[in-house]
Amino acid sequence: MSDAVDWAVGSDPTFAARRAALSVSTWQPSRSPAAIARPRSAAEVVTAVTYARDHGLQLAVRSGGHSLSATHLGEGAVTIDLRRLDRLKVDHARGTAWIEPGVTVAQAARELDRAGMAFPIGHAPTVGLGGYLLAGGNGWNTPQWGHACERVLAADVVLPDGERRVVDLERHSEIWRAVRGAGPVFPGVVVRFQVALEPGAAHVRRAFATLEATEPTALGAAIDDLLSELPTPVETTVFWRPATRRRPRAEATIALTAFDSAVPVAATLEQRGWPTTGTARMSLADVVDGLPRHQGDALASDHVWTDAPFAALLPRLSQHEDALTERSSILLTTSSRRADGGVPDHALYRPTGSTSVSPYAHWDPRTQDRRPQVEWTRRTTAALADLTTGHYVGEADLTNRPDAVGRCFPPEIRQDLAAILERYDPHERMAWTALARAQLLSPPART
Repeated sequence: MSDAVDWAVGSDPTFAARRAALSVSTWQPSRSPAAIARPRSAAEVVTAVTYARDHGLQLAVRSGGHSLSATHLGEGAVTIDLRRLDRLKVDHARGTAWIEPGVTVAQAARELDRAGMAFPIGHAPTVGLGGYLLAGGNGWNTPQWGHACERVLAADVVLPDGERRVVDLERHSEIWRAVRGAGPVFPGVVVRFQVALEPGAAHVRRAFATLEATEPTALGAAIDDLLSELPTPVETTVFWRPATRRRPRAEATIALTAFDSAVPVAATLEQRGWPTTGTARMSLADVVDGLPRHQGDALASDHVWTDAPFAALLPRLSQHEDALTERSSILLTTSSRRADGGVPDHALYRPTGSTSVSPYAHWDPRTQDRRPQVEWTRRTTAALADLTTGHYVGEADLTNRPDAVGRCFPPEIRQDLAAILERYDPHERMAWTALARAQLLSPPART
């Protein structure tokens, strides 16, 4: 192995700790890479990829460690841990930035705020921008700013054979299109993204109402009524929490975030007689800094898109779950789509519903069994099967079923992505290529 790259192999005393640090979840599957590389530059990424190629080893990639399907782990593969590629450079004259994949949401929020610029960054502070952008990017103020991948103007890519290319609409547009939505099955390693920024630092007002959810149909109808009256600059998310051994009743928190500070979000909730707390105008960077990190938790998630109203969705969600912790919840948001209902051009990403539903389980692996946590996330999405219009590759459980990867891409995208994988990774050097190609070329299974 090249001394130019920071490597750890299975026999090294640091290997176990480095493998554990690949994920934000304290539970990971048992499969283990042959080596973990922590490059400090794009050139070192090329060195690591070339080494894997020359030694017949597959590649897996880690940006921020938020793949709860552990796509960063391939048995006997080389995992490239991109955490040290964490530079962000703003070009004020062009209104753009070059962002490396290890930059986290919290870091990007703070640096862009200082630069007087904004971008539809993700909602979780420790998410790496690499995986977030590749998956499509459902971020803050998506209704107005669009999906994050739409703002990717160019990318600096290391292909599985070690070749490095800058790709955009004019140069290697096919692989640039895959940068915008292929997610963990992207055939290569992106070492930089050039993105279009929004002028002006982002500021918001927020308001929250937590309500008992024992009458879910009526509550859902009330939320639908609220949504019909809210203006576009207001982002809406509902956090559904089942009753547990420590929480006597199911509850739902309605969170409103206004990117137009003139919108009275707190008053909007108070007018309905709901107990409300609100915030003063604050920077988006401060909001992100204050969000939970969930350190020490084991995590599992799943996802569905749907066009169903809340009055139809909420009665399908479980009221009581003894095995869950109080930190587990289901996130339902109508703000993961553009307000005009459009989809990204020149991209593989296709949001296929008006509402995003994501169950997230949090537990302590030292004292709690994983199985009921994961089963709850899967039961939640299964209960919505007849209302489901698709799945988001950035949050879906990619280990759930034989077509879990393939069904994240609508039919018009599946063949395109399979062809891109065949062209750019014909030897299946990326750890997920073979699985993805098989699923993309097979007829979608019935839900």
